[in-house]
Amino acid sequence: MYIYVIGTALSMFFAKLAMNLKKFPALKRSYKVWAILSFLPLTIIGAVRYNVGTDYEPIYSVLYYSITSGGEGFKEFGFNWLNQFTHIFCETPALMFGLVAFLTMLFTFMAYYQQSVNVCMSIYVFVFGMFYFNSLNQIRQALAMAFMTYAMKYMWRREHWKFFACVLVASAFHVSSLVYIPVYFLYNLRLNVKVHIVILVLATVLQPVASKLIQFVISLTPYGWYLDSAYSNLGFSLITFAFAVVMICLYYYCYLVGKDIEDKQYDTLLHMQLINVLFILYSAVIPQADRMAICMTILTPLMMPKALLRIKEKNKRLVLLLLFTAVFMLKLLHDVYWQGWYDVLPYQTLWS
Repeated sequence: MYIYVIGTALSMFFAKLAMNLKKFPALKRSYKVWAILSFLPLTIIGAVRYNVGTDYEPIYSVLYYSITSGGEGFKEFGFNWLNQFTHIFCETPALMFGLVAFLTMLFTFMAYYQQSVNVCMSIYVFVFGMFYFNSLNQIRQALAMAFMTYAMKYMWRREHWKFFACVLVASAFHVSSLVYIPVYFLYNLRLNVKVHIVILVLATVLQPVASKLIQFVISLTPYGWYLDSAYSNLGFSLITFAFAVVMICLYYYCYLVGKDIEDKQYDTLLHMQLINVLFILYSAVIPQADRMAICMTILTPLMMPKALLRIKEKNKRLVLLLLFTAVFMLKLLHDVYWQGWYDVLPYQTLWS
């Protein structure tokens, strides 16, 4: 685990130096140097890993050889092309994993430097919020989500054609990116915490009945076969649900404390957190609900700094910062150590 902790610490340290220089136009070159250095540690760790990540060997390595030999591939043509491109230079999948890690981190860090109010905090949440470890496992979706995180700047600017074009590009690497088409319209949806709470309560109380209805509706669609297939990944995790509920409650608190602050970006992100909780609540009946949940939470590294910025009192802000930090730390211990999810331990390189 130390390799990830050291990589995160170095990234945050270099990012802090970069942000200290950003306000000085004369030091723009130095700012870029430190920003690039902050991007390198986590990128290198991901690029030179070997058999780290649950899907590394049984899915991506196996299908790499299948794709490059003209056999079965993924349904997303963009990722298939990426495999074929890297095969021109390297017969093994090592270059493919390295390129995906590079692109995922590139779009992620570009998004943080352009959109985050606190880059260091965003990096911390990205790693300890499990998004980095997920990028070592579900690499197709991680690459697509990194690109969509970068593309959110077009959503905030209401440049709809650019945003929808990015959705289409991202969907060529993972089809879950298409969920951002309706997400675009959440921006103009007024936030009402009371309405959110009513939705959560009703969704929880009606879960037994609603679950049967959802299963019935899905069974009537062309995706009905998914329910009983090996790809359904159905299952409800109480710990994951509890974590999501705790997080959204903290975000509600920050919203209410800073209710005099008008921030439509924060409102949109809070709507997405609500949808995330609902996906997790119904994960036992909605196929691949965990993948949809990732689409809703991937912007958490941008949201958490915004949440703390709404707290004007320094002591309250410090308490909330410690609380957020503790919650993410517990999530990491539970997922990586106790459950052994993601298969990121032990870490090993191509030369191990």
